[in-house]
Amino acid sequence: MLIENENFILEFSDNDKALAERVANVLDTKYREIMKWFELESLPKKTLIKIYDDREEYKKHLIPWLEKNGECWKDWMKADTCDGNINMLNIEKCREVKEHSNISMDKFLKTPIHEFVHICHNSIIKEDCIDWFMEGLATQLAKQDYNPVSNIPYTAKQILEEFIELKHSYQIAYALMGYMLEHNSHEQMLEYVKHPSSVDLEQLIKDTNVELENKQILQK
Repeated sequence: MLIENENFILEFSDNDKALAERVANVLDTKYREIMKWFELESLPKKTLIKIYDDREEYKKHLIPWLEKNGECWKDWMKADTCDGNINMLNIEKCREVKEHSNISMDKFLKTPIHEFVHICHNSIIKEDCIDWFMEGLATQLAKQDYNPVSNIPYTAKQILEEFIELKHSYQIAYALMGYMLEHNSHEQMLEYVKHPSSVDLEQLIKDTNVELENKQILQK
């Protein structure tokens, strides 16, 4: 089945019609806010959102993209923009794995927002994507509720080269990007968005850890 509106096209199975309508509604609600953050007037095409009700079919779609990047499938994976569209498992399939077994509908609906941030980011980036930066920005702009880390124990090299394998990788990206958003102007952030390799990640880790430590002291 299909739903098409001014900005999005949704493709889904008959059983996911109600879910697709909710996804369309949340994306329409956030569309202008996210586009404005990226200072975008429009995108080259309407964004296609494909909702999968079959985990094996989703894996079949995603694995070739992962292998191309030297990565492998993880059971917690539930959404991507590898082909320039938003591809995502439905909420029932998300709940089949322990990492998402208790995901609420509100939390699930942050997923398409997160992926739409990637779509916008990819439309203005001037160099290769950097995982920690992409995920940090998407988790922050989608206002996802990640448990805060108390310390970032990894080196810049580890975060750059092994991000997908690191424990609490998304929480770490969320913390790093939170520091950046708090301490940089919007103009400077857009420059980093276009050129994420210009971030001094080693210094950012140090600064973020100092702030995390200070917050812990204040909470005691």
